[in-house]
Amino acid sequence: MSIPIFQRVESDWHHVPLHWGRVLFAKWKGSLYKLVWIDLTLYLFCYYVINLTYRFLLPPSQKRTFEDVVRFCEGMKGNIPVSFLLGFFVSGVIGRWYQMYMYIPWMNHIAYATMSYVNCADKAVSREIRISLMRYLNLAWILLMRRISDQIADRFKQLEDEPAWEGTDGFCPSKICRLRQLSNRSRVKRHPWSISQFQNNQHSVNRTPRTPFDGGLTSAYRQTMMADESPGLALHDVGEMDMFLAFEGEDEWSIRKTLQEFNKDPKIRETFGKIITESEIKAFEAIAQYYFKQTRQRYLPEYWVPLQWAVRLVQKAGLHGNLPDPRMIGYMFKEIGDFRHQLQTLEVYSSIMMPLVYTQVVIIAVYSYFGCEILASQFLEMPKVKGEAVVDFFIPVFSIFYFLFLMGWLKVGIVPTVP
Repeated sequence: MSIPIFQRVESDWHHVPLHWGRVLFAKWKGSLYKLVWIDLTLYLFCYYVINLTYRFLLPPSQKRTFEDVVRFCEGMKGNIPVSFLLGFFVSGVIGRWYQMYMYIPWMNHIAYATMSYVNCADKAVSREIRISLMRYLNLAWILLMRRISDQIADRFKQLEDEPAWEGTDGFCPSKICRLRQLSNRSRVKRHPWSISQFQNNQHSVNRTPRTPFDGGLTSAYRQTMMADESPGLALHDVGEMDMFLAFEGEDEWSIRKTLQEFNKDPKIRETFGKIITESEIKAFEAIAQYYFKQTRQRYLPEYWVPLQWAVRLVQKAGLHGNLPDPRMIGYMFKEIGDFRHQLQTLEVYSSIMMPLVYTQVVIIAVYSYFGCEILASQFLEMPKVKGEAVVDFFIPVFSIFYFLFLMGWLKVGIVPTVP
């Protein structure tokens, strides 16, 4: 998680050194010290155990042997290419984390394109087509992001998945539950695809929950346009399929309940009324039953299905004159294709992690280096090199700095591996 610090520094430029001192040494959340304090404490504990043992417990003959070991470790620690390995590891992890974040699709661009292209013929039908297109795109976004994000999966889930200690009235007796409710509220306020960002001012709009295409389509033109409103799939009708009744057991995972819970989200009700209709839920059930018949495995709703519905809706809109230029059909296909490409890239990033061998090599290199450094940094009663003066400090200042640099660098590379 990124912690904003520059705004606080720039807010009072007369005291910039003081603010930088607070940022570097007095800020705990998101700081280097929070990441490495356990490792640093263990490192210093082992260092002082060895140091005190050398000074007060070892006889003179064993002290000479220990000093030879320290000189050997001093010469061997340079053979571990820790900086080289850490540099490649951190650059790869940070680059992957940044690219994954940049591939999260936002609705702004495609919403502007939809508003510009689908705006002809019957204005009311064009508006409903635009709403349905955005509904399908948001549904695809939710179906994918709930697979790779714990926060979104926690927001869009079944009521049966709530823990037993949380009451049905929403009251949580424990501190953990209250903190989770607060974090859920903050996530709702910052959700990227919500059009309502101003709940407490004049921009707030109270809408009656409704489903696009429900009611009001009385003209023959609208009936023709929406005759195939239910998403047709390359499958047989639900009632005509020879099903195994895979989802009738009480202990079975229910696609219907999961998708219906999407419609209960406050932002979805305020923006769309419903993000998925009954006919679309039946279409997902048909896919799930067909998938179970073929594989005997449970089916998770896939993000590309609503995108196929969006493509078919664009085709129908073009045929019925709701796109003023036939070339705009291709433009809309390109927008939907780019949107799907971003979702697919996110799925690839979430399924293919950094190679375990690479991570193991870096971690072993860093910890083995400091295993050697903990001996090489010991101050001796005799000079490490003949002819040099004896330097004896009780606190290994530069060794601590080096530990903060390298171990902090390693932690920076490990933390974003699961962003």
